Amino acid sequence: MDASWTKSGSEIAQILALAGATLFFLYKAVSGYLRVNLAMKVNCERHASSDGMDFLAIQVHLKKGQNGTFVMHDLSAHVTHGDCENIVQFDGTTRLARKLETISQTNRAVVEWNETDARSPLLKLVPDEEINLAALHKVPSEAVCSVQVCLLGQALSRPVFGQYRCSTVSFPRMNKDQ
Repeated sequence: MDASWTKSGSEIAQILALAGATLFFLYKAVSGYLRVNLAMKVNCERHASSDGMDFLAIQVHLKKGQNGTFVMHDLSAHVTHGDCENIVQFDGTTRLARKLETISQTNRAVVEWNETDARSPLLKLVPDEEINLAALHKVPSEAVCSVQVCLLGQALSRPVFGQYRCSTVSFPRMNKDQ
């Protein structure tokens, strides 16, 4: 057999292998395998306030999947009832600052509740991490409320922003003594 044919066959095999690998990774990218996966659940509870108003507690549970780290930019809820619309911001999407204090010649870090971390202000969710966040809003006791929650963020290594949404409906309390 001719040696040039063997060399050409080897080059063709390498080109086919490269094309196959390229197609495999393109398929993975298009099918979403390389995206940051995250699950989000929302739950609402109502408790009596005063003057015909209720406290609407909006609770969000986030569970980060196994792919990548997610950087949280914004988490907010759009609460509607009748002709009224309100945007409710969630606390807890930023990292708090810290200060060092000395106790018996040992340094320890203490949370600065009213300050955001200047070096790394955005909270990051790492693979398999779970977090619960809550917000409180006042609504009329008799109102049926639609609650839509939106999380905006991005993968740590990618400039593209992702958006996760979920919604629920909060009905008036059945037992008005609660």
